[in-house]
Amino acid sequence: MYLCTMIFRKILLGILAIFLCSDVLLAQQGSVEQLAVEYRNNGEPEKALKLFEEAYDKAPSQQIYTLYMQTLIEQKSYKEAEKLSTRHRRRFPNDKENQVDLGYIYQLQGEADKADKTFRKIIDETSANPQSIGELAMLFYQKRLNTYAIVTLENGQKMTNDPTLYAMDLATMYERSGRMAEAVKQCVTLLIQERGYYNEVERHFQSLIGNNPDDKTLTAIRQALLVEVQTYPDNTAIQKLWIGFLMQTKDYSTAFTFTKSFERRNNDGGQQVLQFAKVLSAQDSIVENPYIFGIAEEAFKYIIAKGEQAPLYFQARSELLSLYYKRVTKSSVTNEDDLAYLEQEYDYLLRRAPLTDKSVSPLREWAWIEAAYRKDFQKADSLVHAALNIPRIQPLMQAECKLTLADIYLLSDDVWEAMLLYSQVEKDFKHDEIGFTAKMRNAQLSYYIGEFDWSLAQLDVLRSSTSKLIANDAMSLSLLIRENNDADSSYTTLKLFATADFRIYQQRIDEAELYLDSILLNNPAHTIVDEVLMRKADISLRQKRFTQALDFYKRIYEQHADQLLADDALFLAARLYEEQLQQPFPAMTLYEQLIMDYPSSLYIEEARRRFRNLRGH
Repeated sequence: MYLCTMIFRKILLGILAIFLCSDVLLAQQGSVEQLAVEYRNNGEPEKALKLFEEAYDKAPSQQIYTLYMQTLIEQKSYKEAEKLSTRHRRRFPNDKENQVDLGYIYQLQGEADKADKTFRKIIDETSANPQSIGELAMLFYQKRLNTYAIVTLENGQKMTNDPTLYAMDLATMYERSGRMAEAVKQCVTLLIQERGYYNEVERHFQSLIGNNPDDKTLTAIRQALLVEVQTYPDNTAIQKLWIGFLMQTKDYSTAFTFTKSFERRNNDGGQQVLQFAKVLSAQDSIVENPYIFGIAEEAFKYIIAKGEQAPLYFQARSELLSLYYKRVTKSSVTNEDDLAYLEQEYDYLLRRAPLTDKSVSPLREWAWIEAAYRKDFQKADSLVHAALNIPRIQPLMQAECKLTLADIYLLSDDVWEAMLLYSQVEKDFKHDEIGFTAKMRNAQLSYYIGEFDWSLAQLDVLRSSTSKLIANDAMSLSLLIRENNDADSSYTTLKLFATADFRIYQQRIDEAELYLDSILLNNPAHTIVDEVLMRKADISLRQKRFTQALDFYKRIYEQHADQLLADDALFLAARLYEEQLQQPFPAMTLYEQLIMDYPSSLYIEEARRRFRNLRGH
């Protein structure tokens, strides 16, 4: 009976289609109707009403009645509307739209008791037919009479003795009426009776949370759902819904507790815990957020603790290594102990577990550690080739290995070998995202070595890429090149900047700073100076020199306020004050400045949210 909600939606679409097309249909009929529609659309309701009356007297129809009644109500001609309702009811005694209109007219005139009596009479007289129930509820819904729409659907559930009838529609209406516990109850009832609709209910909950982000409403939803979880502890669908709610509201600690409980109750071998940990570790902020990192780490270790005989042991160990790899590669300071630990763990994992396609990721990560941090390019090369030689490796994985190998060649200044591999992947996967990734890296390489025209030619193609991330990166690099040409078109200063970027990529930071300082010293008025200051700020931030980073940001938003990076600098400085230095007041000041001075900034919504949070709202 849950399918009745589909009927409800079809009725909505049908009624909306009729409503939207009424003017068109009438305009295609006789001249009186057509002229009435034109008068109505042109803001001449008095003339329209006279013609609608003439048309209705001549040939009463539902379409003319609907527009005639609507125009009367818009003009607050309630007595005339009431007369029209009476006339129409004589001709069409079973027309529910007319009956709802009559109650609505009473309500508009302040006759609440009379309206309520009319509405409830209609509801009581409606048969236990899902189509009739849906039509009546939709008529109430159209006039924003949600209370009576709810009563209609509730009555339908009672008459049919089917608690799942219109469950999702009732959940939506309860939500809009602020009745969160009842909204949750409808979703849970559906899961108890019809578990096959879990995905539908989950999407509804995601929308429910997204539409009601305030703490008070989320607390009401949480309390209502928790009651259901405790009432039905063996219902896996409800348990999963609860865990999903906790994840969406970022209560990861509680989510982990219930995920472990779910795993033990259902004896799934740790599959749910592994998925939970992978979702956390995939978050962009995982490394910067110790809370999320710690829970993800604990979740992986929970599976590893089951021992090598557990089916997910090696996968969990590999995922944990990837988590540690992210921490090392995104860290501003290289920790020798962390590097040694990673090398030891990669060696253990790859010796104990058979080499399969699941070995590709740890091999690539280990190769990058050896190349980027140990400068052992020969070992890095051998590790990537070990991945490439795994039997029956998928073509996409081969391509990923080639990109890693090309990146390693670029680290070692073997530019042409890197370009060759990028080009191979681009050619083999012309229409796939990895092909666009390869093309982007080739464009980046051309930029590094000063071949700006060739880089721009590739970037122009990539700006229309289906991948938003690649398209944005291409746009940013293209703008950087085009806007920082020297007066004599020689790209002299840009070449210094590109070389600095190349050295940053190669993690040769001291050399990069020499090139950046050279630009600031010898060409302080160049258009690229704000970019230079941003790179200096990035380096300072990575090295945890926060005061120095703030100084560079300040120079950007004060001395280059009309440049593209000014709002970036304001936002990053504010966030640094807020998150790293724990100084809310200067953070608030900078967020407010961003909001006032750069209302079209991409950071505007996030700045507003952070400003409100810091202000205590």
